[in-house]
Amino acid sequence: MKTSFHSAQVITANTAIFSWTRTSLLYALFIAALVILCMPVRANAITEHVFYVSQNDFHVRELYYNGRWWGNDLTAATKGPIAGYEALTGFWDGHAEHVFYISRPDYHVRELYYNGRWWGNDLTAATNSVAAYFNVLTCFFDGQIEHVFYISQNDFHVRELYYYNGRWRSNDLTAGTNGPPAGAIALTSFFDGSSAHVFYVDLNDDHVHELYHSGKWWDNDLTADANGLPAFRAANRFFDGSNEHVFYESSSLGHLNDHVHELYYNGKWWDNDLTADTDGPPAYWVSLTGFSEQGIHRLFYVSNSDYHVRELYYNGNWWGNDLTADTHGPSGQSTQLTSLVFGGSNEHVFYMSDGDYHVRELYYNGNWWGNDLTVDTNGPAAIPAAVTSFATP
Repeated sequence: MKTSFHSAQVITANTAIFSWTRTSLLYALFIAALVILCMPVRANAITEHVFYVSQNDFHVRELYYNGRWWGNDLTAATKGPIAGYEALTGFWDGHAEHVFYISRPDYHVRELYYNGRWWGNDLTAATNSVAAYFNVLTCFFDGQIEHVFYISQNDFHVRELYYYNGRWRSNDLTAGTNGPPAGAIALTSFFDGSSAHVFYVDLNDDHVHELYHSGKWWDNDLTADANGLPAFRAANRFFDGSNEHVFYESSSLGHLNDHVHELYYNGKWWDNDLTADTDGPPAYWVSLTGFSEQGIHRLFYVSNSDYHVRELYYNGNWWGNDLTADTHGPSGQSTQLTSLVFGGSNEHVFYMSDGDYHVRELYYNGNWWGNDLTVDTNGPAAIPAAVTSFATP
């Protein structure tokens, strides 16, 4: 009886344990399913690429996403020279990835390109060009020719490096157009499908100028044409399929009160104060990025008062949005921003967070979400002033 009693007790206990475990397992699976269903879904047919310069060694680094985020040291892979502090730009030409930076201590424009593996190229040496000012670069691919633009150290001229017929060539756009010297604070560009456009700020009067190619290069003073304000930095541009848009930060109220302005062309140039239109906070002086997709214009910047990443978007009117508050994320360092969009609604903004200098992502797929890419890839901290991005199929 004693043994039988203990056997019954064990059977009862085991049944209870089994019953509790099965219930808990089913509950856990239910909760896990809910979590998965509620998680933001990301499109993974496209690979996102973000490039930055690491603090500890000034190497050009890549972060890329193909189902998860990975890190790659391009300087180490190509045994190239270290990078300067701020200038970084790149594009995908349909076949290969291209990233451009300015090396130290020679201030040469360098190319890193990927066609199955990463390679390095000294464009300044290849074209026997002059050294670059360290903090501004811009580029685009026009469907046939690769173009990189920089400001030269010795004379503050806007210069072009372009790849044509199997080799790199150089061109002095300031000399060719008899334009003014460029302030080494701003340089941006785009190709609208037929013409090349490069934008810079006049060193003498802080006017935004356009260099455009229509059979030959021409120079145009957009601030004078639009009766706009002096610029501190012209940091972003896009072509929406019909009209050209250039964005800059005005310096009329001092750098603690920089307003974001838009210069847009629809037969003539106009100036628009987006900060005033949206009653938004002043911008920090190094941060503008944006794009146009499905008829909606989006511009991102860091506000001066709280270093929050902010969005300005246009869908008939301009509106403002605080992405840092929306995602409960960390504030941005006094930082450059970069952004990309694909699939019509997959919007991504990248910045460096204050304090830890981590590369952070804000992405939208119905709601805004935040992501720490440095933690995800166990990568090094970033220099806050150099970042660029693009997407590849």
